[in-house]
Amino acid sequence: MTEYTEEWYQSYLLKTGQIKELPKTKGVEKGKIKNKKRIMNTWEARYAAELDTYGKTIGMIDYKFNCIKLMLADGAWYTPDFMIMYSNKTEIIEIKGFRRTDAIVRFKVAKTNYPMFDFRMLTWDKESQTFKEIG
Repeated sequence: MTEYTEEWYQSYLLKTGQIKELPKTKGVEKGKIKNKKRIMNTWEARYAAELDTYGKTIGMIDYKFNCIKLMLADGAWYTPDFMIMYSNKTEIIEIKGFRRTDAIVRFKVAKTNYPMFDFRMLTWDKESQTFKEIG
């Protein structure tokens, strides 16, 4: 089982090209905007590592992080965490820790407005050390 430490997180960001070098100060602020591109927080990086490791065994062709914006209404947008492509479907994955009402509403509206995608909201379960589907 992988130990998800701050060092692992930093090395994952470096390996995936989300940062160019390891920070010399306190560290990268996880989940913040950096050069107009949002970097992964710890749980998102953990999920991406699972996709990198096991994705091909479940038929995944590829995945992208924060790659699309879905229009919900005039001036309202939803940017999912992951888009996973399979040969027969495309899955939208949202990783949630704290579940804010506005984020859940945007997720549900997107799920209704874009039926061509399979939507799943996941959270990290500390007890089982796996991602669990919620909502």
